[in-house]
Amino acid sequence: MVDFDDFGSPEEALAAGAIFYSLPSELTDDMIDPLLRKAVRRINESNWVWTAESCQGHPEETRNHPWAGNVRPFLRLVVHGSGLAEMMAKLVLAMRYTPEYEGADGKTYHQTPESLSFKIFPWPTSNGDYEQVLIYIEADSAYSRNLGIAAFERFAESL
Repeated sequence: MVDFDDFGSPEEALAAGAIFYSLPSELTDDMIDPLLRKAVRRINESNWVWTAESCQGHPEETRNHPWAGNVRPFLRLVVHGSGLAEMMAKLVLAMRYTPEYEGADGKTYHQTPESLSFKIFPWPTSNGDYEQVLIYIEADSAYSRNLGIAAFERFAESL
C-alpha cells in the first residue's frame, strides 16, 4: 500500500527544482482554463500529485497566437518519485472510455471500449526527488479534445 503522507508538498517540490507557474494553493479559477478547472482542482486536492501547468486546448480561438487552433489538452504534473508509478497507472486507466450513442429508439447504446492516445514527456527535478510529467492528449478535433478533458477528470477522481 502506498503511503501518500511520504510524498512531500508542492513547496518541497519547488525547492527540489520543480517549476510551477503558480503553487496549487495560489491558483485562482481565472488562472485555470475553464474546461480543466474541475480536474486541476481535484488533482491538487489529492495532496500527492500537483498541477504545475495546464491547457485545455483552444480550437475555437479567433486571435492569432501560438496556441490558436490547438486541440491538444495537457497537464504538467509534479509527483514525488516514490509516487510516479502509482500516478502513471492511474493515468493509463483514466484514458479508457466507452463511447455511447443514442439510437433511433431513444435508448443509449454503448460501443466497444476504446482508449485515448497520449504523449508523455517526463523529466526529474534537479535533485531527483520529484518528477515532472507533461501529458498531452493526442486530440485532432474539439470532440477528441473533450474526450481528453473527460479522461483528465477521471484521472483526477482516481487520486
